Amino acid sequence: MAKGLAPFVLAALVAVSTQRPALSEQQVPRVEGPALSEEQVPRVEGPTLSEEQVPRVEGPTLTEEQVPRVEGPALSEEQVPRVEGPARGILVEHVSCPTDPTQTYTLYLPAKYETSRKWPLLLVFDPGGRAARAAEVFREAAERFGWIVAASENSRNGPWEPTLRAINAMWPALLGGYAVDEHRVYAAGHSGGATVAWLLAHQTGRIAGVIASGQPNPQSEQSKSKPFAWFGMAGHTDFNLMEVKKIDEAQARTSSPHRMEFFDGGHQWPPSDLIVRALGWMEIVAMRDGRRPRDLDLVPMLLAEDMARAQMLEERGLVIEARRSYESIASSYTGLIDVGDAERRGRILESDDRFKAAKKMEERADRREQEQAIALARVLSRLTEDEVPLVAELQSRLSLDALSKASHGQGYDAASASRSLALIRIQLSSIARELRDKHDARADVVQKVLDSIK
Repeated sequence: MAKGLAPFVLAALVAVSTQRPALSEQQVPRVEGPALSEEQVPRVEGPTLSEEQVPRVEGPTLTEEQVPRVEGPALSEEQVPRVEGPARGILVEHVSCPTDPTQTYTLYLPAKYETSRKWPLLLVFDPGGRAARAAEVFREAAERFGWIVAASENSRNGPWEPTLRAINAMWPALLGGYAVDEHRVYAAGHSGGATVAWLLAHQTGRIAGVIASGQPNPQSEQSKSKPFAWFGMAGHTDFNLMEVKKIDEAQARTSSPHRMEFFDGGHQWPPSDLIVRALGWMEIVAMRDGRRPRDLDLVPMLLAEDMARAQMLEERGLVIEARRSYESIASSYTGLIDVGDAERRGRILESDDRFKAAKKMEERADRREQEQAIALARVLSRLTEDEVPLVAELQSRLSLDALSKASHGQGYDAASASRSLALIRIQLSSIARELRDKHDARADVVQKVLDSIK
C-alpha cells in the first residue's frame, strides 16, 4: 500500500491560461480603475531595468481550512486497481480513481511491466486536459526507459480546485495500485500544466524531477523546498521562451540539476525525440543521486545520443544552444563516464568568433524582447484610461511594423520578434474578449490593432 503524501499547500496554484503566458485570469489588467504606475508594470528582468521596475505578481494564499490533503484514505483490497486490468504497451484512457471515480487519467504501462520490480512514475498535466495527447508525447520514451505514465483528464487551466482534486485522487490510486518506485516519482506539463508540475514538486518534496515545456516563470523560492531535477524546454518562437530562460538561470543559482533545450516550433509540446532526451537525462540524474543502480551499458549510449544532438545543433549554426548542450552534458555525466570530449568541444565553441557574435546578438535581442514586454504592459494600462486610444497610437507603442518586418528575417532576431508578436496577440485577444463582453468601445480599437498584425 502506498504511503500517504504529506499535506501540502499549493498557494501559488492559480489559473494559468495558455492564452496568457505570464498572467493568470485574475492578473490581467482590467479596463476599470486608474492607469498602472511604473512600479506596477509586470516583472520583466533585464539589463536595462532596475529592481524597483519589476515587481512580482503573486497568486492567492489558501487558508488552513482550504488546504487539501493528498494522503487520502487507505485503499481497501477491493479498491486497488488490478495490474491484470490495464493493457501493457498501449494508452488506456478513462481509468478512474477508486477514492473519487469522477477523477480519471490516461495510463501507459510499459510492455514489460510486471509487479516483481518497481517502476518510475510520471504524472502528466496538459493545460487543456487533453490527457491522451499528452501521454502519447511520452509513450515512446516511457517504453524505452520503462516508466509508468499517468496523465490527468481533469486537470486543466482555470480554477485550481479541479487540479488539486485530481492530484489528491491520483496519488493514492497510482502509488497504491501499481508497482511504483516512490523514490522516482516525476511530474511533467506544458504551459499551465508545467506550472502544476513545478508546484507539485516545490510544495511536496516528493517529486524527483520536473519535465517542463513552455513554462511560465513561477516566481517561487525553490531554495525553501527539497531540490528536484528540472528539464526545461521551449519552441524557438514560444512566447514563454524568455520565461524558461529565467527559470534555468534561477536553477543555476541552486544545487538542483537543471538542463534547458529548445526546439523548432512555438508554444506546444516538444517533439518525441527531445522527450527521449529528457527522460534519458532523468535516468542519468537518478544514477548520480543513487535513486537507481548504475547501468554501464545505458550511460555510454545516452552520452553518445546527447553528443550527437549537440553536434547537430553546432552544424546548424545554433552555436549558443550547442555550447549550452555540451556544458550540460559535461555537468550531468561527470562521475559516470569520461566527459572530456564534451568539455573540449564546449571550450572550442566558446572561443569561436561565431559564438561570440551570436552571444552578443542574442543578448541584444533578449533586451529588446524584455523592453517589448514592458511596452505591452503599458498599452494594457493605457486601455484602462477613460479616453479611448487611437489604433495608430497603440500600433506605434507596440512597434508593430518593426516587429513584423523583423519576424520575417532569419535567426534568433526573427524568432525573438515572432515571440513578441505572439505575446501581443495572446494578451490583446484576451483583453478584446473582456471588453467585448462589457460592450466597451475599446474592444473595436483592440480588434483593429490585432487585425493589423501580420
